[in-house]
Amino acid sequence: MAKSRKTSVSRSSFPKAVLVLIVAVAIGLYAWSKPSAQVASSSRRTKNITWNHPKPEVLIMPKEMESVHGVEDITKLNVDYVSYLNPNGNPNKHERPMGATFVNFYKFDITMWWNDGTEEGQYSGVIKKDSYSATNTYTSHVFHFRKRSDGTDLESLTMRDDRHFMILGPSHGDTSTLNSQKYKDAKNREVFMKSYHEEHGVPWLSHYPREKPVWPFWPADFIGQTHKVKSFVPYFTSESEQGVDPVDLNLVVLSVRPLVIAVENVLNQVEIDHITELGEKVVHRSSVGDAENGFESATRTSENGWIPRKKTSLLDTVYHRLADVLGVSDDFMEEGRDGNIESLQFVRYKLHQKYEPVSVTRTMMKYLTKSNI
Repeated sequence: MAKSRKTSVSRSSFPKAVLVLIVAVAIGLYAWSKPSAQVASSSRRTKNITWNHPKPEVLIMPKEMESVHGVEDITKLNVDYVSYLNPNGNPNKHERPMGATFVNFYKFDITMWWNDGTEEGQYSGVIKKDSYSATNTYTSHVFHFRKRSDGTDLESLTMRDDRHFMILGPSHGDTSTLNSQKYKDAKNREVFMKSYHEEHGVPWLSHYPREKPVWPFWPADFIGQTHKVKSFVPYFTSESEQGVDPVDLNLVVLSVRPLVIAVENVLNQVEIDHITELGEKVVHRSSVGDAENGFESATRTSENGWIPRKKTSLLDTVYHRLADVLGVSDDFMEEGRDGNIESLQFVRYKLHQKYEPVSVTRTMMKYLTKSNI
């Protein structure tokens, strides 16, 4: 077996920074119809290397670690950091984090402004007509909404624990919108969201209405529960050569709600160095919003970039191993408008930088370097 070869990018190239690799799986995909992964045997070529990718071996561990509950027990799992979020918030704190969705039923584009104490407020993006926007905020925060074309004040909303879906508009006298099916559907969703929060004490974060989930999910009955996966996608020993041994992975439950699973050694150093080199070429200041209306914000001060799966043969091959970890077939790991996943998101953090969270169905995140600060 060839020895591992490092690329020209070293860990010291990013002093006092943490590099993160993220694979986000899109919401609302229902093509998957079986409860477990079905990975067909296939033969693919990585430069001059041909390798086989049989179905991974999966072992779901029984409930043998039920006594593992606290942080002291978690430290025995050899992980660097575990954080717990009380779903009901800190009762001693006036402001609590929350997510909010705003739907625009005005017949024109509007702008959103967070009340930061100034007369104008802090610009928070555009909501196009017949569209919506979502943001992370805090209870008691106030947002002002204005007509995009001339800045006319329309309405203001104060964030509350029990209101995560908010309808904006329509204009006074717009009966056609009030009688439209789209508006009625939004009102039904508003009622559902409120009743769900009243019953469960937490917000509904998925699509509405939502069909029965069909993605396979690893059981998470208790903290410390472990699942074993044998992936037949060997580590790379250099950028052009791959080993022959399968990769044994442990999936350890760190949190039941929200579901957090740690996977050690999903990439080796050769693969990390290769992805780091690709990421350095695309990284830039993180922004908020879509490509057309994106803007820089104090909520995202990190740097990030996107790397398509097909960028290199090595990266394309690594996706097969990620599919084994997610428990899906490789052909389900396709990008694009009709695909199920995003490109790899490469994020770089320096001291005091941050990237506020967003709501996604499943995110696979890999720290490429450890912080030295």
